[in-house]
Formats: sequence, C-alpha cells, structure tokens
Amino acid sequence: MSRPSRRRRRGSISVELALSSIPLVTLTVGAADWGWYFARQHTVSQIARDAALAGSTATPTEDPVLISETRAEAALAASHFEASDFTVLGQVVSDADVDGDLIQLDIQIQWEPLGGLVPMPETMRATSSFLLLYQ
Repeated sequence: MSRPSRRRRRGSISVELALSSIPLVTLTVGAADWGWYFARQHTVSQIARDAALAGSTATPTEDPVLISETRAEAALAASHFEASDFTVLGQVVSDADVDGDLIQLDIQIQWEPLGGLVPMPETMRATSSFLLLYQ
C-alpha cells in the first residue's frame, strides 16, 4: 500500500478544520449570548429590587409608585437600556397574608441577542414587591 502524499494530508486537515470550526464558533457565540443575557437579567432584577425598595420607604405625602417607576427608569437608562425597549409598571396592591399594602414593580425589556446563532428568549422580565413602611 502506498502512503498518501504530504499535500493530500494537508488538504484533508484543512477540510477537517473547516468542518469542525462551524460547531465550535456556534457554541462560542451561543455561550457569549447566554452569558450576556444572564448578566443583563441580573442587572434588571437588581434595578427592580432597588426601585421597589425606594418606593416602599415613601412618606405618606409621596407617591410610592411614581418614586419606584422614576428610579427604575433612571437606573435602566444609566445601564444603557433603550427607553423604547422597556416598560416599567408599578402598583400598590393589598395582600390578605400581609398586614398592610405592598408596592409591586414589574420591568419588562425586549431582548436582542448579540449573535443570534442560538435560540434565546425575546423578553426579559423582573418583578419585585416590598411592604410599604409608612402607610
């Protein structure tokens, strides 16, 4: 049997590299997309908690919903989210299990993946509730 020539082996190595690089690039871009998604989701969750907490400490003469929504919108803008991509909804709700009212803040953001090579959620959402301190 004859051995394959050196040139022929080089060609097969190039083909193997080209074929194996497709899934490797897809995995790398997918990992970066999901990592970025989880980092931004953590940021949105923290903003929801901080804004709801700020609303929960409003005095009786202040509007806790307005304070929460304003704080959340400012923090989202500071975190480089586009104002057209997010909605912030605050409300005061009564809960039978809790003595007093709660401030509830819901943030929803339209999500665009970086690479788009792997399936990802289209929206990101965070909700937080705190007991109103001054009622």
